[in-house]
Amino acid sequence: ADILADEHDTMPRAEIGKTAKLILNAARRLNRLTENFLLSSQIEIIANDPATLATLREQVVENPAGLVCDQAEIMAREARRDDDFVTEMESIPVCITRENLHKIVQELFSNCLKFSSPGQAIAVVSYADGTHLIIQFYNQGRGMTPNQIQNIGAYNQFGRNEHEQQGAGLGLHLAKRLVELHGGRLEIESVPNQETTVRILLRKA
Repeated sequence: ADILADEHDTMPRAEIGKTAKLILNAARRLNRLTENFLLSSQIEIIANDPATLATLREQVVENPAGLVCDQAEIMAREARRDDDFVTEMESIPVCITRENLHKIVQELFSNCLKFSSPGQAIAVVSYADGTHLIIQFYNQGRGMTPNQIQNIGAYNQFGRNEHEQQGAGLGLHLAKRLVELHGGRLEIESVPNQETTVRILLRKA
């Protein structure tokens, strides 16, 4: 922004556009980070308010697979990863709000894109068991160690010394807490430098 303010009269038009785009992307990251900080606080407030929590857990999404698939397809297309993306979805009504399911998908699928490279497979699969709808987010890529999985929490970023990252390490933690808020759970299976599967189990309505 300083460069634009001081040198816009002499900068090539293409350079002005490039700089403005960098500013816009940084502002979007900051906006998302601020929203995540606020959401993290709201989750803990709700988790400690039995009446609000009970009301929240009565909310139902009738077609979660449609919401999940639509959001993942948009994100894959925006990242130009359409050719890497595979989906196979079964759907049943589940106990969660549309807003929170959307946020979970945003964070978990964002990690699939972030921690894999173009040409490596990414997938979203859902299926039902006796009590839950299970949604799996899979990617081939960096993977996680057992120690990293065990220490998932707010503000933890793994491998930051080896890999450039934006954000504060809130995404996976938020997804986990949102799933738990609705009486579900989140599980992770990973092989370092090969693949990761994040599995969320949402209660049937």
